[in-house]
Amino acid sequence: TCCTIIEKQATSWGMIVHTAASGKETIAKLHSMQDLGERFDILLIDYDMPHINGLETIRRINDQFQQLPRHIFLLTGMNKTVASQASDLPIEKILFKPINGGALKQHLIDALQR
Repeated sequence: TCCTIIEKQATSWGMIVHTAASGKETIAKLHSMQDLGERFDILLIDYDMPHINGLETIRRINDQFQQLPRHIFLLTGMNKTVASQASDLPIEKILFKPINGGALKQHLIDALQR
C-alpha cells in the first residue's frame, strides 16, 4: 500500500517511477538499468520487504554495483535503532513512516538540488 501511494504521488510530481516488490526484484531492476547504461537518481527502499529487508538490500547493492544511485533513502516504520544498523551504508537519509506527501516531496527536492 505504501509503495502504491508513493508511486502515485511521485508520478504526479512528474517523476519517472519504477517499483519493485522485494529486495531481490530491486537488485534485478538495478542490474537491468545498468545493462542499459542508465541509473536511478533516487532509490527509496522500504525497510520492511519480503525475503530480505531494506538494509540487507542496500548492503547487496553497495557490494554489487560500482556506480550507486545518486541518493539512497531508507523508509521505515520501526524505531530509530535502524539508524545504528545503517551507519556503514550509503544511505543519505532515513525517513520514518508515516510520512506525508509534502514532507517526502521536500526531501526529494532537497536531494536533487544538491
